[in-house]
Amino acid sequence: MVGKGTLLIILGFSLIFGLASQYWNRTSTEATENFVDYYDSTAAHNIAVSAANIAADSIFHDPSNTHLNWSGSFSGGTYSFSSEWNVVDGDSDVLVTAIGTYPAMYGNIVDTVQVLLSPCPFDRYAFFSNDENSTYWITGDTLTGPLHTNGTLYVSGVPVIKGSATSLNGTDPAKLPDTNGDTLKCTSYQSGVNIPIPSSLTATENAASKVFSNTDTYSRDTYDVYLTFNADGTVTYHTTTVTYPVVSGRRRKTTVTTQDSTVAVSTFAPSGVALVVNGDVHVQGVLDGEITVAAEQGVGSSSTNWGAISLPNYITPPVKNGNVLIDGSITYKNNPQNGPSTDMLGLVADNSVMLTTQSTQNMTIDGAIFAKSGEFLYQNYNGGSPMGYLDLYGAITNNIRGAVGTFSGHTLQTGYNKDYVYDSRFATTAPPFFPTTGQFQILAWRE
Repeated sequence: MVGKGTLLIILGFSLIFGLASQYWNRTSTEATENFVDYYDSTAAHNIAVSAANIAADSIFHDPSNTHLNWSGSFSGGTYSFSSEWNVVDGDSDVLVTAIGTYPAMYGNIVDTVQVLLSPCPFDRYAFFSNDENSTYWITGDTLTGPLHTNGTLYVSGVPVIKGSATSLNGTDPAKLPDTNGDTLKCTSYQSGVNIPIPSSLTATENAASKVFSNTDTYSRDTYDVYLTFNADGTVTYHTTTVTYPVVSGRRRKTTVTTQDSTVAVSTFAPSGVALVVNGDVHVQGVLDGEITVAAEQGVGSSSTNWGAISLPNYITPPVKNGNVLIDGSITYKNNPQNGPSTDMLGLVADNSVMLTTQSTQNMTIDGAIFAKSGEFLYQNYNGGSPMGYLDLYGAITNNIRGAVGTFSGHTLQTGYNKDYVYDSRFATTAPPFFPTTGQFQILAWRE
């Protein structure tokens, strides 16, 4: 016979196990439901991620196709994605919105992924050329950052590229290393890559909020704007205009120079772009701020526009304009190599970006350079005595690779030795409205 105490114990355990059994059953059910919910949510998310990748890949393969609106079935659910131009702080980017939908136990689960694609500026390359002009990268040449040419990459000795190297037409010698030991030290190399230089600078020019314009129809290099950047965040500028009026059947040279004006850089060009139309622009000084300085070749930049009256023998026909001329060192007030800096300079020329004969020993240039149809060069590269080092911190894009000096073996004879260092900020950003490659890069990915 079971005692009363024992019976109570048995009844107590029965109650406990009964309640526990209900808890265990409920926990098991909830765990199953949680697993199903997690599976369904993950499926919806994966569909959205896949749709975002499809959209980004479509734009990468066809950069002109930036207005997307697709939908369809995928992996047991449905997807859709669309894209639109998104303007933030003056930068125009493409925003892709991808949506994944998956049927769940209590209704559809929807997940959204957004991708911000930014037009890829030319300053992503430390050095870019459309044509290397049969100029060799040689032993002692060191480039920090990516290199690209749409021509042939000429190699002699052991130049060092601290980044990737790409070209359209391979290398010369065709096989590296060759029997002479010529080789290219770089993180990676790929041939067959073509990145065309744009035929116009419309986007940069249209963004200009400060415009200097020469209205002389027959002008070539007869209109110059001089900019000197000051460390207090201002810029001092004036213009010089040269005309050749006809006097008694002969053209006479007349020069007019305006007085200096000084204003804050942000006031001088609020959009961040200053443009010279039908002339050249000269730059030097210490920049505190962000600006792109551009020079556009005028419609009168042709020798056929000088009219029926010939120039006298003592007047040399001017060369075409649309150049950026560097008269002296131009540096950032806040050196990005020493710490955070928002100072950023773009020099954009329809034709060439040139160090002038006014340049001094051991020049320093901070900025991104772009020469659409010309070169980056030193005007007197093959004359005079050695000028020391040209220290450039930034990026160079030129149609034809220009020269800054001449060498005998590895010894400088005239012009400058090169010391080019890539501004790593340009891997993700650029001076205001700097020319772009027509390709896109992922700026942000939000899930």
